[in-house]
Amino acid sequence: MVIVIFIIMKADKKVFLALSLIALMGTFASCQTIKDTKTAKDTDTAVQNTEPTETAAEPKMTDGIKEKDYQGYTFTYLAHGNGLGIASRFADEMWVPEETGDVINDAVVQRNRLLADKLNISIAVEAVEDPQKTLRSTVLANDNAYDMAGDYKVSSVTMAAEGLVRDWNTLPIDYTQPWWSQGARSGLSVLDRQYLMSGSILISEIDDTLAMIYNKTIAETHDIEDIYSLVEDGQWTLDRFISICSEISGDLNGDGKMQAGDDLFGYIQDPNSMTYNWFFACDLLHGAIDDDGTYQFHFDAERTQNMFDMLSPFLKSSNVVSDLDLYEGLTYFKENKIFCYAIILRNLEMLRDMDLNFGVIPYPKMDAAQAQYITHVGGASPILTIPKTNIEDDERLSSILDAMAIASYEIMIPAYYETALKDKVVRDPQSTEMLDIILASRSYDLSYYCGVGVIQACSAPLRTGSNNVASTWAKHEKGYIKQIQKTIDKLLSGDT
Repeated sequence: MVIVIFIIMKADKKVFLALSLIALMGTFASCQTIKDTKTAKDTDTAVQNTEPTETAAEPKMTDGIKEKDYQGYTFTYLAHGNGLGIASRFADEMWVPEETGDVINDAVVQRNRLLADKLNISIAVEAVEDPQKTLRSTVLANDNAYDMAGDYKVSSVTMAAEGLVRDWNTLPIDYTQPWWSQGARSGLSVLDRQYLMSGSILISEIDDTLAMIYNKTIAETHDIEDIYSLVEDGQWTLDRFISICSEISGDLNGDGKMQAGDDLFGYIQDPNSMTYNWFFACDLLHGAIDDDGTYQFHFDAERTQNMFDMLSPFLKSSNVVSDLDLYEGLTYFKENKIFCYAIILRNLEMLRDMDLNFGVIPYPKMDAAQAQYITHVGGASPILTIPKTNIEDDERLSSILDAMAIASYEIMIPAYYETALKDKVVRDPQSTEMLDIILASRSYDLSYYCGVGVIQACSAPLRTGSNNVASTWAKHEKGYIKQIQKTIDKLLSGDT
């Protein structure tokens, strides 16, 4: 077990920090630049005032947080920390010991100081290898050990189905505000019950967003049209993507065969999440829950078949690799041997030392008629839950949660998005606009987080070059719907 504890107390208007750390260290809601101040310039109609003017502070959203005195209450967060480098971020986004000069690290400290000043609380994080197991044992023992938990989405759905967590909608919080994820609200709601929630508190979800990168130098060499313009005009579609990537290949070592790492490829992806995302990007998943709790899934056979007919042969082309390890591919991309590569945004920081320019773009749409670009939020980042035992003081809980979300929106999100991501990684203004499009297009799908393997099963023919998706779907349809319905029934049967 790894335990991280951060205590901030307010006394005589000074903030004192008591630190204890054993740690390793990577919907969001909305991402925008927040200006801290602006200069007011007063001008008389007849004579301009030449005296020095005062700088008026622009009102901040955090100014609206009502001050409370919760007498040093310790708000304890259960995080996933299994020793992986990325998992340590799940604890670090809630607490770090001190300012280090790193933008994100220092933003966490600043947010938590603000919460201490406004509410007189302390923050504690306990990072464990198996949050699901830990939460189950504490809830069954009626032990109110944790105020909030953050675990992988599949595990969190399981915890909700077991009746271990509360309905967020029982708390007096306005979730329509931009610091709460509207995608999570709509995609993870079960007949107005909200067992899973996301928002600006979870910057790790930005990390887990799927996108694409492309080598701009290769694009110029091959006289490729401006992909940014295609995206902005709504014309970055599956057929254009395939057409462009198909133009690019090269037997760089002259051995007469194409080998990843040795030669130039038009497109490469890993075999898992990047393949699954095509179902989201092409808008193929349409599930809904009827008023009586019955799950309905509309399988658009024609649209799905069209996607397979285009994408499946392409993924088996000689200049495409659809099953390469994600991090191995990043190395080849940096070596100028991949034109277009599917990533998660966390991978961008690994490209800081890349000499050549690259662009960041969303997955393409199925066609120009599709309303928007879509990318799903992967399952390898946490989602927030409230343990069922946390019923001691809903007023205090609501105040802390909302204040934490507001402060994260004003402090954490700009620090991550504007400074750490935009300023240090992407290479041009257009890519920052692309990031806005990508993050605005994120979706959450409850059926995917139910752990049902139908997307995985239907993805297999894509990688093998088969386009017989109808038979694959028919084989899995009943079991798929039955398993999702079973989870929904459990969610609706409890008093969570």
